[in-house]
Amino acid sequence: MRLNQKSLEKDQLKVDKLMKPYQGKLVSELKRGFLQNYSQDTKASFAVLARRMFGISDNHLSLDSSEKPLILKTIRVTGNDQPAENMSFFEVRFDEWLEADSWHETMLYQYFYDTQFVFQVFQQFPSGLRVPDNQMTFKRALVWQMPDYDLEHGLKKLWLDTCHLIKTNQIRIVPKKQKTGKIIYRNNLPKSKDNTVCHLRPGGKNGKDVIMLPSGQEIARQRLWLNKQYVNDVIL
Repeated sequence: MRLNQKSLEKDQLKVDKLMKPYQGKLVSELKRGFLQNYSQDTKASFAVLARRMFGISDNHLSLDSSEKPLILKTIRVTGNDQPAENMSFFEVRFDEWLEADSWHETMLYQYFYDTQFVFQVFQQFPSGLRVPDNQMTFKRALVWQMPDYDLEHGLKKLWLDTCHLIKTNQIRIVPKKQKTGKIIYRNNLPKSKDNTVCHLRPGGKNGKDVIMLPSGQEIARQRLWLNKQYVNDVIL
């Protein structure tokens, strides 16, 4: 269900109240309080930390004022106002994209139309030097839903461009040899330079994790990603 601006603002106030005690604190300090029994110290530990801060066990956050759960995602921002990371979502189901009678019937549209998110932002404030993750600071938690304009333009354009390439058999998969001798395969699916909102990138277990396109071509499993500059514009 699409939330109006007042509902989003109400959710934001609730989240601000919950997260206010932690704003400005170093990740190392937050980990001592929330991850005492968590042995791993990896990128994934940010997601665990974010959940612990909200007192939840998965990525679904329920608020009294919210009409449905919000999806919790973490973002790490470097210093000097550099863009955040590309944000990964779900595996692309090309068959579903091609079978949909219209844009509004696709799972891609319905997911971003219906879903609200809470972005937990951890930022590196010192300038010039890249600091370890534990020295990053919790900045804020932002309640967000993709604007209608971005749904109907950037996200829709990705769907249209991808379907056109597949339907017209224009997908190109080119092997490229790296300096190490490893062979990787490049393709011409929409990249971040082609779309201001999102792009496709491989997201399988390894290079052998492939799927079959309707043309009979094998291609690495693809995931949807929001562009890092787009994410940066949302959170800063």
